Amino acid sequence: MMRMKESDLLFNQRHTRQEIKEAQEGNDSDQDSDLNGDIGDIDCNIERQNDSEAAKHFNKEAAQFPTRSHGRKNRTGDTGMVNNRSRQVEVEEDIEEALSSSEDDVPKLAPVTKVQRMAAKLAVELPVVSTKDADMPAPTSTLPQFQSAEPAWLPHTNLILKPSTDATWSYRLDLKAQNAQVRSVVKAARSRATLELVTNGEECGLQTSGLNAITLGALIQCADELGFNADLDLSHRLEEGDHTTYARPLIKYVAQRVILERRTLKTGFSSVVLTAFGLDYSEEGIEDAKQLVANSDYIYQLLPSGLYDYARPFSHNVIHKYLSAALFSSTKYSKLIMSRKASIFVSSLPHKPLELELPKAMVAMASCVIHSILQDHAKFTEENFPPTGLHSQWSTFMAILTNLETASKVNYHKLMHKLYLQSSRTVAPTEHGLSQDQILQRINLTAFAANGGDDDSSSSSSESDPVHGSSNDGERTISLSGDGMANNSLNGEGSANSTGSVSGQDDEFNEDKAGKETEVHA
Repeated sequence: MMRMKESDLLFNQRHTRQEIKEAQEGNDSDQDSDLNGDIGDIDCNIERQNDSEAAKHFNKEAAQFPTRSHGRKNRTGDTGMVNNRSRQVEVEEDIEEALSSSEDDVPKLAPVTKVQRMAAKLAVELPVVSTKDADMPAPTSTLPQFQSAEPAWLPHTNLILKPSTDATWSYRLDLKAQNAQVRSVVKAARSRATLELVTNGEECGLQTSGLNAITLGALIQCADELGFNADLDLSHRLEEGDHTTYARPLIKYVAQRVILERRTLKTGFSSVVLTAFGLDYSEEGIEDAKQLVANSDYIYQLLPSGLYDYARPFSHNVIHKYLSAALFSSTKYSKLIMSRKASIFVSSLPHKPLELELPKAMVAMASCVIHSILQDHAKFTEENFPPTGLHSQWSTFMAILTNLETASKVNYHKLMHKLYLQSSRTVAPTEHGLSQDQILQRINLTAFAANGGDDDSSSSSSESDPVHGSSNDGERTISLSGDGMANNSLNGEGSANSTGSVSGQDDEFNEDKAGKETEVHA
């Protein structure tokens, strides 16, 4: 009986496996991996279900007949053979009942189609959107936060900018769209930055970084001078506002206009430089230009022997000739320089405040322009100003001037004061003229006393002269300055030139009687 039940149990299991195998073979070959997993799960479920049903049935029987197992134990005695055999029979009966009751509960699997499998695969691949908060904390910057919120700048400091594009990569400024306050600062900054291009000795305006620094400084200074220097005003915003959206567009706009003025330092002055060196477009002239550029001899004084005196830099005639034509004539630079003459030309010696000097930056920039003109002549072409690398020449010239001042302040003062007089074509101060004793010693008092009695005769003869006509000595006038000092020129070494006017006819004086005529500078 027990063996028959075991055979029936095995038969049922084989039958179930056979059905699953047939269902598996009926599907497409590409579902093997999926069904194998399902088969394994079904087997595990059947075994767990059988074990659980058998355990429940055994516990139920034990509760209904508690004395049955006890009596069996007593009858077995010490051998335990009968007890074990009866126990095995009971377990087999319980398993048979559990299997018979669970045969109807085993589900019959339907074959999985290819469409279902593809749908399941697509469902797995769909993205899952979760509204659950992330477990990881949001990343935070470990750098210190230096930039605070933008201050409440005054309304008239705001700019109207054109947005950046792929072509510009920066914000652009349209000056016409700005308010009157911004336009006034920009206009003043253009003139100041143009002037500082030749007067600023701290920044080199021949390179982009130096030009931007000059432009920003000009914007801030002009804002201060125009009264926009309060807190949260234009000057404050230029210094501490957002550089990308505020200072940078203003710097770029002004710098572009300054670049146009920078080109005029060279345009039209090639003839002045070439004439000073006696260069032409022959092979010899081009070769001489190459040598001048290679050795930087163009700043040194030329000796009668044809050599250059390296102990006297910036003493060549080309320096003051170029400065006179470019910066002390009728150019725009000349007007800008004259408007700020008192602050630009200052003596380096406190005890000689009237002996004005050229600033170092002006001499260095003039030398750079001369270098560029000679370089174009040597290459037989004309490049844009400034050419590449010219800012290094500017730094070299500034270093030479600084060394000259360090070596001898007096000689440096004489050099720069002489360049100022030659370039600006102005007269020397009055103190450079003759002293009072020298003026008094020049007058021949003896001759004056001897000719004193002939004044009437000479006057009458001149009045009766039909050729010269009538005149008198009172018509010869001397124009005096406000402090009572005559501005006539003195004849002789070390005398000052004149800006005054002398009227009258010299032919009315009898040189044989009156002696040598002397103009007195009182």
